Amino acid sequence: MYISKGEIIVDLSLQDLDEILYNNMKKRWQFTDGDCDILVRGDSVLPNIKYLELARVIISDIDMYKNMAIDFMETFLNISGKWYLFETNFGCIINENKYEFSMTFSYEDDKYVNTYFVVYFRSQIIEPRYKGTKAVGLEIGFY
Repeated sequence: MYISKGEIIVDLSLQDLDEILYNNMKKRWQFTDGDCDILVRGDSVLPNIKYLELARVIISDIDMYKNMAIDFMETFLNISGKWYLFETNFGCIINENKYEFSMTFSYEDDKYVNTYFVVYFRSQIIEPRYKGTKAVGLEIGFY
């Protein structure tokens, strides 16, 4: 689902979290049947409670966080256009000591074919010393 800044599109819902399943091979909980994959840290028994709660908070106001991520990318990259959110990751990030969650996007433009953009966030929900939730990092990669 493509979005632009300010556009209200809900492609994730709290009901999607009720359908997450454990992926034994990748050692994480995930929902992959919708427009956007949801990944949640946890063990084979249960998702991590802190990260599951973080997912609930973020997904309940997903448009605000998508716009925050898009603002961050467009400001940093000096581009604007249509973005596609295809993954939200809560705690399954390689460097979870620096970031609590991430959102992965693609950009609709021939110049950025096969390119993905990951915006990393810190959140007071997981780490009380942070004030609020904000975008703090950007990764650009290629398929």
